[in-house]
Amino acid sequence: MADIEITVDGGTSKRLLTGGKYCDKNILVTATGGGAEPEPPDDGKTRLYISIPAYPPSEMVPVIDEIPLYFRQTIDRGVTIDWGDNTEQETVQGTSSVNTSHSYQKSGEYIITLSPSNGCELQLGANNRPLFGSDDAVANTLLRVFVGKGLTSLYTACFNNCRALYQVYIPDSVTSIPDRSFYYCQGLSKLIVKGDLVKIGISALYECSALVEVPVPSQKDGLNRESYAFCRSIKTIRFPNGIETIPSRIAVSSYSITKLTIPDSVTSIGDWAFAGISSFKELRVLPTTPPTVEAHTFNQLPSGCVIYVPVGSLESYKTATNWSVYADQMQEEPA
Repeated sequence: MADIEITVDGGTSKRLLTGGKYCDKNILVTATGGGAEPEPPDDGKTRLYISIPAYPPSEMVPVIDEIPLYFRQTIDRGVTIDWGDNTEQETVQGTSSVNTSHSYQKSGEYIITLSPSNGCELQLGANNRPLFGSDDAVANTLLRVFVGKGLTSLYTACFNNCRALYQVYIPDSVTSIPDRSFYYCQGLSKLIVKGDLVKIGISALYECSALVEVPVPSQKDGLNRESYAFCRSIKTIRFPNGIETIPSRIAVSSYSITKLTIPDSVTSIGDWAFAGISSFKELRVLPTTPPTVEAHTFNQLPSGCVIYVPVGSLESYKTATNWSVYADQMQEEPA
């Protein structure tokens, strides 16, 4: 008997014999851990990895009757949809906002592939709806997303409430994460962004509580209110070069943050920006002139958090409005 060839997602081929038996099928193997994250195929296609649960005690009858898709296309029937279950591929009539749906006959894991034709721009989400619509049960079938270079932008709230989504790959063709894009994606632990982001929108990563690292926009005004709110696993935040205003509630209740540096370009910090962060141990404020802060900017700042300020600026900070309440925690930067 000849070895079978197993194609690992991404294009790597292996020959494998397990349990002394050979298999005569194509097998999709997803490897986890033990090396660098595999790059998705560079073919312009977007892949959505879903899992359709079954009614207990059945192992076959799917719980979800239909999976809807809402997206935008710039060419009539410009996006080909492969639902991943060996049914006929589909295109959708119309330009701009369109939608369709598909019924799976069996429970299991599937890969939905979206293939834009030449010149067709694809955007996930449309008609004021997320990619999979507004049904929470449907949203929770989505596990992974590999965005292809044929996609140029995400839509507002495109992955809203996809709580089982744990990995997203975004290519350099996408330059912004719009408002509420990953709102309540509590299982999202890996967000891979390959290019420079111009903007991270309002509540874009709200309560992505499994993320340990968040992307940073390249534009100084690229952050917005609640961009990182309730990201409970991040330890720190980096800011864009030249940032002047840190938005309100940007990281409210991201309570695992231990250290933070406020860049010397900052002139104001919004209300509740860093409130409810119980793990704060060190706050470095680099501007020689105290930035304007509000009454609740650092609400519930732990008494053990040390606030370092520039040499020669200590008295200014100790007497500045809304900074003065933390005077006992301040000291000059060590030489």
